Amino acid sequence: MPLATPAVATNQYQRATQLGVYVQEQAEWDNLSVILGSRYDRSRIHLNNRIGAANDRNDGALTGRAGAIYTFDNGIAPFASYATSFEPELSTGRPGSPSFEPTEGQQAEVGVKHQPPGWNALFTAALFDIHQTNVVTYDSRLGYNGRSARSAAAASSSRRTPS
Repeated sequence: MPLATPAVATNQYQRATQLGVYVQEQAEWDNLSVILGSRYDRSRIHLNNRIGAANDRNDGALTGRAGAIYTFDNGIAPFASYATSFEPELSTGRPGSPSFEPTEGQQAEVGVKHQPPGWNALFTAALFDIHQTNVVTYDSRLGYNGRSARSAAAASSSRRTPS
């Protein structure tokens, strides 16, 4: 019994380029340390489905981060930070479709560090919140990638350095 030749759904070539420019400033005043940074990214994705249409996607984003930590004389140091992110997405959905929109995110974090004087130890506790949009996930019902609207994570941790 001869086997049937499967139909070709896609035969594609993909080229991606990305250029980023980053600026950062870190300053210290007495026991306060502050960091500010910004990055501009430009990306281009060319997708040539050799049995269908070609697609070009051009995206750009300005992202940033800011953080501060204040160290008291007793070794306790509260801190806070905020950052945004941008990541071009190379995958596509159904065969022949264009690339997805870039994944973008925001992260906020607050916490406290403690390095007791005379100890070779550092204790840290932090809470953070991460939100991402346009996250690509594989959809087994469809057999190709899809997009989720939002994801989030939160956690806390502590660590003691070995003596």
